[in-house]
Amino acid sequence: MATLDYIDVPASAYRLRPKSQRNSIHEIRRAPKIVTSLPHPPPPIMHRRTESAPSIVSSPAKNAVNLIPQLLLSSLPSNPPHQGPSNPRAKQQINTLLSSRDPLSVPILTVNFKRFIERVGPIFWLQDRIEEIVFWKRGWKITSVWIAAYAFFCYFPRMLLLLPQIIIIGIILATHPETTHKPPPAPEAPAETGTVDWQANIQAIQNLMGFVADAETTLQPYIPYITNRKPQTPHLLTLLTVSLLPMIVLVSLPAFPVRTVCLFLGITPLLLTHPIIRVLLPSVSALVLSHIEASPLVAKLRAKVFRGGSAASSRSWKSLGVRLIDDANLTDACWVAEMREVELFENERFGGVDEAHKEWSKANLRDGERTGWTRGRDGWSGVGGHGGVSNLTFSLDPGWAFVTTEDWRADLEAQWAYDARARTLDHEAADADEDADVDVADEDGWVYTNDAWAAQRPPSASFSPSVGGVTRRRRWVRRIWYDHSRAILMS
Repeated sequence: MATLDYIDVPASAYRLRPKSQRNSIHEIRRAPKIVTSLPHPPPPIMHRRTESAPSIVSSPAKNAVNLIPQLLLSSLPSNPPHQGPSNPRAKQQINTLLSSRDPLSVPILTVNFKRFIERVGPIFWLQDRIEEIVFWKRGWKITSVWIAAYAFFCYFPRMLLLLPQIIIIGIILATHPETTHKPPPAPEAPAETGTVDWQANIQAIQNLMGFVADAETTLQPYIPYITNRKPQTPHLLTLLTVSLLPMIVLVSLPAFPVRTVCLFLGITPLLLTHPIIRVLLPSVSALVLSHIEASPLVAKLRAKVFRGGSAASSRSWKSLGVRLIDDANLTDACWVAEMREVELFENERFGGVDEAHKEWSKANLRDGERTGWTRGRDGWSGVGGHGGVSNLTFSLDPGWAFVTTEDWRADLEAQWAYDARARTLDHEAADADEDADVDVADEDGWVYTNDAWAAQRPPSASFSPSVGGVTRRRRWVRRIWYDHSRAILMS
């Protein structure tokens, strides 16, 4: 609130006196003070410009520089007056660290940000030089010299202790007057506000913030695996812990080539970032992979172990990984007990109300044919349950129980379909050999058949019956184990 005390009283004004002292010439009734709040006009519209209005900002770069303090101020929380300056990080720490040394304050933030922009130039200069060396932007001679220097330190690692001394000697010699034939340079002053160096520092800060955000986005999918937010974290921890002792023994052996390994790990990234290598690497990789895929050994391995080609191979590896996780979660009682697998079949038909809304669904199954879930491979022996495979159950023989640490798993390999196809083509041996690598199941384990659920059809990428498959089924498996104590109680 403010008081308006700046009004001048005219000489011809008549002085008012209190009513009780009308006849007194010495007493004057004061006029009441008018207290009002100062006006708060809206901020000027920066993005509008008319022909008659003068230009507010001289250039886009200067406009961006002027907006930075406003962005910083708008990001600060507003604290009530009685709370004073806040220091949120200091509340969680016993000792005051550098990140919480000063409280959150607008003046401190403004001053430090200005000082940071003035002095951050050498950091980005070093960043540019490193990028030029790593990505060969200054020619092969410069990068080759650094590779040779790195190789020297790999084979004489104790020289790293002398590296600070060597760097200081190099700086002194590089700035010596007799070397540069110039007088000693004056101390470099910080970049002034609004200059080209100032704007270049702000541009570098902007790009660095984007790079950090992009790097965090790239690493974000992998961070949950090491922060106990994924079910695979215990298995990863077990693998790392078990392999730690052999690795310690391996790197401690006298015959372990430490220098060669360090040289290889340091030079390989530089070689891969060479412009010629980056251009040729995709084609060379594709050529090597094609030769590996066409080799007789890989073809025989795929035919014998992973039937159905590369798609079936990926499904086999996925099923193997799921089974390894399930084995790791088994209880001690299940480990030592006899275990078997029970199976269910999920059945669907392609159809719908009209041509525009046709889809694969259990609701399209016809009356009198198999139900949505069946136990037998012939399509009968229906199982009760709705809403998903997790709600399906049936009675087991005495003493047998479902493994409680795992659920029903889809059979992605569909080996039962390959066996049925082999029996169908048994009378045509030549055709059977040619069709041994034909993939009869899609990536989810669905096997497609004709309208009578008999002859198999190749899986359609669009899940349409254009290739003849209007019905499909998928096998689900779950393990059971024999509990002797339960068998005794039930008997």
